[in-house]
Amino acid sequence: MGNSLSDKLLSQFSEFVAARLGLHFPRKRWPELERKIDLTAREFGFESAEHYYRTQSAAAWLDRIRVPTLVVQSRDDSFIPFDIFAHPAFRENPCLELLATDHGGHLGYFSWEKPRFWADGVVLSWME
Repeated sequence: MGNSLSDKLLSQFSEFVAARLGLHFPRKRWPELERKIDLTAREFGFESAEHYYRTQSAAAWLDRIRVPTLVVQSRDDSFIPFDIFAHPAFRENPCLELLATDHGGHLGYFSWEKPRFWADGVVLSWME
């Protein structure tokens, strides 16, 4: 295994691709998957996938947020490990509020019933 991506991230990505696209990446193929993710990052000007995730993450800025900010995140997001929301800024910065749902997936805040886009109502209620 290379040193760019964590086993946890590769596992989550592999599960996501399997669930959404029916493609399976067994653990023995993770080095190949990691190389492809790394190549994609390089094509967009980053040194590696690790460089992309390190430099593009909002984590370094969370403690500097000075306007009330609601972060809506599901615990079952297949791309974003929920443990990153243990970041100290979520406890210490009074301008940050985390609304965590058990389900919703990655950007999956849609409902089969009305209202279809339930996150909109959550955000409007929070703004009031």
